Amino acid sequence: MTFLNQWVPHESQPQQISIRCLLGTFQAPDWASSIVLVNDWFPPAQRSLASSFLLSIMYLGSSVSGPIVTTLTTKFGWASPFYSFSLIGIVISFLWLRATQDQQSAPVQQNETNYRDILSAKPLWLLATLYFCTTSVQFFFSLSMPHYLMEYLHVSYSQMGWLYAATGLTLYSSVLLSGLLINRHAKTLLSGNHMRLIPACSLPLAGFALLISSYMGSLTLSVLLLCASIFFIGVSQVSIWSLVHDYMQTGKGMVAGFTTFLGNIGAALTPIATAWLLSKNHNWHLSLLIPFFISLIGCFICTKIGRHKTPTPAASGQ
Repeated sequence: MTFLNQWVPHESQPQQISIRCLLGTFQAPDWASSIVLVNDWFPPAQRSLASSFLLSIMYLGSSVSGPIVTTLTTKFGWASPFYSFSLIGIVISFLWLRATQDQQSAPVQQNETNYRDILSAKPLWLLATLYFCTTSVQFFFSLSMPHYLMEYLHVSYSQMGWLYAATGLTLYSSVLLSGLLINRHAKTLLSGNHMRLIPACSLPLAGFALLISSYMGSLTLSVLLLCASIFFIGVSQVSIWSLVHDYMQTGKGMVAGFTTFLGNIGAALTPIATAWLLSKNHNWHLSLLIPFFISLIGCFICTKIGRHKTPTPAASGQ
């Protein structure tokens, strides 16, 4: 809200907030539907790689947008990035519809989905909560990092755009590399129930690197630790969605949607909690303890996932 007070006229803030809510509403089905399409269009052996490629392209867009937004804003004002990206989004939407009009999804059996059984399955809640923990750490980079860079590390607005791009490119590289490695060993990792060990290690490392970045007196060291944190987030992301794909034997839309739903809650609540704590004490060290402790909770959840073999929700009619 402080940010809105600074850049948006007071009388237009309700409209701005309403439009942002609509943006989130229309964006919400995007990732869940993409995961379902990956599950339908690719065989099991290729789903980890397909998911990592999907993630990497999304993160590449985020990283490229950093310097683009700061450059457009500096030269043409705040409205220019909104007009530019909305136009690009409309064009890409038409290209997507044209390119996929002949694609066929897997047929859905009428007795396949029992939503009550799916939502009551403990492994689904564990996986969704693990994703909640992952996005809680990850969305520091999307929402809090610009404020962190400019206020705490004292970088300029234009420098912030390029540093934002550096973490985005690190995430892009991490997701691609992780996807290739996990795809090569996916059968062994899933059948031996070892996939859970990847987020169990990478998520706490991401939270720890993020926390200690605030203790570095050097901008270079801080940025390197931020890049290390986002690198481990990418590893965690790919492994979690590999587990989700393995789980999506029935009720694909419900499984992907519920996992995304809890992830979006983490992406919203944790930055709010971090900003609130920061407003009370003006201490980044203390505020970043929130995503760090959430990353430890994610590690603990991975040990619980390990108590289940390959989870299979009960299907209706069985």
